[in-house]
Amino acid sequence: MKNDLLSGKLRDPEYSLSHNVIFKNERVVIPTSLRKDVLSELHRTHVGVVKMKQLARRHCFWKTIDKDIETLVKSCRECALTQKSPAKVPTHHWDDPQENFDRVHIDFAGPFLNHHYLVLVDSKSKWAEVRILRDSPTSASTIELLLDIFSFHGFPLVLVSDNATIFHSDSFKNFCTNHGIIQKFSAPGHPSTNGLAERYIQTLKSKLNAMENSPGTLQNKVREIIFRYRATPLQCGKTPAELYLHRNIRCQLDAFKPPKLQNKRVTFDLPPSRIFKIGDRVQVRWYTSNKDTWKFGRITQKFGNLHYQVLLDNGYTLKRHVDQLRRTLVGQDENQNQPADRTPDQPQFETSSRPQSNVDLAPYIASSMGVPAPVFQPRQPQTPERDPENDGSPNRPENPPEGLLRRSARSTRPPAHLNDFHLYKINERVVIPTSLRKDVLSELHRTHVGVVKMKQLARRHCFWKTIDKDIETLVKSCRECALTQKSPAKVPTHHWDDPQENFDRVHIDFAGPFLNHHYLVLVDSKSKWAEVRILRDSPTSASTIELLLDIFSFHGFPLVLVSDNATIFHSDSFKNFCTNHGIIQKFSAPGHPSTNGLAERYIQTLKSKLNAMENSPGTLQNKVREIIFRYRATPLQCGKTPAELYLHRNIRCQLDAFKPPKLQNKRVTFDLPPSRIFKIGDRVQVRWYTSNKDTWKFGRITQKFGNLHYQVLLDNGYTLKRHVDQLRRTLVGQDENQNQPADRTPDQPQFETSSRPQSNVDLAPYIASSMGVPAPVFQPRQPQTPERDPENDGSPNRPENPPEGLLRRSARSTRPPAHLNDFHLYKIV
Repeated sequence: MKNDLLSGKLRDPEYSLSHNVIFKNERVVIPTSLRKDVLSELHRTHVGVVKMKQLARRHCFWKTIDKDIETLVKSCRECALTQKSPAKVPTHHWDDPQENFDRVHIDFAGPFLNHHYLVLVDSKSKWAEVRILRDSPTSASTIELLLDIFSFHGFPLVLVSDNATIFHSDSFKNFCTNHGIIQKFSAPGHPSTNGLAERYIQTLKSKLNAMENSPGTLQNKVREIIFRYRATPLQCGKTPAELYLHRNIRCQLDAFKPPKLQNKRVTFDLPPSRIFKIGDRVQVRWYTSNKDTWKFGRITQKFGNLHYQVLLDNGYTLKRHVDQLRRTLVGQDENQNQPADRTPDQPQFETSSRPQSNVDLAPYIASSMGVPAPVFQPRQPQTPERDPENDGSPNRPENPPEGLLRRSARSTRPPAHLNDFHLYKINERVVIPTSLRKDVLSELHRTHVGVVKMKQLARRHCFWKTIDKDIETLVKSCRECALTQKSPAKVPTHHWDDPQENFDRVHIDFAGPFLNHHYLVLVDSKSKWAEVRILRDSPTSASTIELLLDIFSFHGFPLVLVSDNATIFHSDSFKNFCTNHGIIQKFSAPGHPSTNGLAERYIQTLKSKLNAMENSPGTLQNKVREIIFRYRATPLQCGKTPAELYLHRNIRCQLDAFKPPKLQNKRVTFDLPPSRIFKIGDRVQVRWYTSNKDTWKFGRITQKFGNLHYQVLLDNGYTLKRHVDQLRRTLVGQDENQNQPADRTPDQPQFETSSRPQSNVDLAPYIASSMGVPAPVFQPRQPQTPERDPENDGSPNRPENPPEGLLRRSARSTRPPAHLNDFHLYKIV
């Protein structure tokens, strides 16, 4: 090929010869003997398949380079052990059972409050059962508790549990087999498979925490919680009792009304407001010893759209993100905690906008609640005097006194859209007098249910005009509910504004201690250029300023510096340093690292690469330097390297030694989504749980359960069941023949150039000379010219029937497929 290129016989625009090196466009053709070294160089910092291909498409070429790169990365043990977990598959819901108690979910909670709790939930009706154990559960005690439950409900068809040793014991398996129960297990570390039981355990713990200071034993509290749960409507609008027993169960609130009244409910969906004003009463997330607690305070200042300054009741002033705040009424003045729209002259009880009855209802209410009825006299209606000359109309002045409103004598009718509501209130809800409303509210809120559940219960039993507002006020002012409720839903991500120039805004953070060192990480927000400095001792303000001065001596001082709330960045010396150099400091909210996500994300990358290179030779300083260097020279998702974005040029690396300088680099990127479908015999990595540490083991698929679960035989002999989210494909540990580059046979030529005719010149000396190594002695291979038959019009002699195994190839030049035309043009142009 070299002679053909020099003589001009080979007129292929893709191939050229420069400095005794053959190029395919701008990529050096690598011989077989050097391909393993080139692959090792490409994978030195354990970059992934896409990044290696992007680098390779700038520097080197051989026919199977893409497949060899994929094989190398998949067979790299360090990469396999340190890569991220695979993306989760969409949630796969259980099939709806036909009957109640066909499938039940069980799990143990605890130790919690010095006890263990067996929780069982029916999958169709959501009916729940809880049993308490003082000692640690065993197979025998679990069977006893289940027999107690099944004695009322019968035995289920399917029993779903986790992989606790209790449920895998021989005695428990025999118990299920003897009673015709099919056992199903969730994958270890994947609790959502048994999410029905897991979710109720959260509810149980939350209510027990809220009722910690309430009187009564633990057994009574659990019983009351489970009872109120069964009598409280679910999201579907029906209670678990109605779904399971096909009727509602009576509770204390049913004493307000006569039995056998048809219950109706009106539900509301009130989304919480996430906008606060100065002076609003809020709860604030408080961080101490990594414990999630809440304090009460008041909004004093607003920063931008999502951050607020809060003055706590104990005098502290904090800055918090809106995700760390929630509205509350706890601790307000007593006047603000009173039910709204209540005045001293308000009637004792009301019945909406209909005419009030002239009969005092207090004795009927009292009798229904079991208290003595007071003596009362019915009020007599006052009949106005009539004037016979005025056609029977009542006497009234032509001009009434000032301030007196004239009302129609007709009866007041409610709006048409409220007819059902009024009938519902009158027919099925007891009107509660003012003196008893506080007790009724306490009864509704006995187990600390929320606003929606309280309103649903109230709309079945009782009524007064401001009951909805009084319920909201009570729940918002309940300290136990405020301290145990869930965190508010997170607001949509608010991105930083794009800076105009590089280094206008930088993000910094400390990582460590990691590998006995600390690391100062700085990332430019526009170009993603990163800097890393290593500290052996714990960082201080003085050492941080020194490191930043070293970085700023090359880059200059930024306009804005974003950091977390470490004491280093809040110290007087650091603030003076920023002030003196015209740097504006901005801080992320405590416990909200996504505000400074650029630095946090690169810290993850740095730690991952250092873990992968742990067994590689070299000092920590050299490894960090090589990682940061390769990061700057590797294309980002936008297709450009940080060096190109920051320096407006690419920086040369070791791979640039393959070619002369000042050659234009071109890239072709691919987006290859990972396959999440495995077959029996596939080589995989399996998540391994030991001491709550996230590790991975290697094994092979042996069986498939349904759509998402697999059985895996590990290399150490263990057999595990895992969810697809806990598996990822790998080639580590395969036979050597399987680890060889694909499409490679012993009789394959030393090097190839795509599908074009192969060269008969050994390229090793040219490649070696370009890499600075001694050139080996070589002899060019002479082409074999077949004998020609003059009677056959110059065509070479070949047998009519070629030997078996010998393929007959066309003498015409191979053309690429039509769908690759653009790709070839891109490579040439």
